[in-house]
Amino acid sequence: MKYFFLTLLSLLPLFAVGQSLSDITIEKERTFVGTGLYGFMNGGSDLYLEYGFEKLTTRDIKYKDEKYTIDIYEMSSPENAFGIYSLHTFKCMRADTLRFFNCLSAYQYQAAIGNKYVSIVFQSGSNKAKRNADELLYLYVDTLNMKRIALPLEMTKEIPYSSSIKYLKGNLSISNAQPSLLKWIEGISFSDIWLASKSNTVIIYPTDDKNMAKLIERIPKENILKIEDKYIYLKCPKKEDSNDTGVFGF
Repeated sequence: MKYFFLTLLSLLPLFAVGQSLSDITIEKERTFVGTGLYGFMNGGSDLYLEYGFEKLTTRDIKYKDEKYTIDIYEMSSPENAFGIYSLHTFKCMRADTLRFFNCLSAYQYQAAIGNKYVSIVFQSGSNKAKRNADELLYLYVDTLNMKRIALPLEMTKEIPYSSSIKYLKGNLSISNAQPSLLKWIEGISFSDIWLASKSNTVIIYPTDDKNMAKLIERIPKENILKIEDKYIYLKCPKKEDSNDTGVFGF
């Protein structure tokens, strides 16, 4: 399997120079570990746990006269951090402009950096708040020593990757991103699924030869694009429903 290692535009965080955590007023800070996430979310926790959620640190802060909520989710791997990020990014105003996956929307800035998924929500939606969000991310997250993920080569034409490429780990994430895949996956043991929404294609990694054979037998021949030792590259079945809006309506 050929992989493409992410190489995005690398910009030094010059705009963060001169800023420090002392410039931030923390109004509220909480931490949730493992299944303790149920105490933070009314619904949605199971999806994070499917992706190997480990720890959440959430802060309500004030920075340069703007209010923000910063959520930093620590996941079990960079792939899982990208996976949960990929299910929350829609209609990015700006995407993948730095050396990590990032998506700026009207009231939210999101990023997948190493094993962390970061969400910064700003109430005003002003240009100032958007600029400040960049600074806050660099203040709170180490972007220089992050572990990078490798995208399958078949996925690399979907630029920008944010809002287009989805990494799926189980039935919950499949139901969220591409419910029509469930009829193919039912009863199949798999390790990873990569979904490209623009080309409507998917790469599935069955866990062994038995599950690979079972999957090949189930899929219509016209949907099979390529079969390799460890994975199968497919045209997705017709989408049964769509979800193109995030939590904040964008």
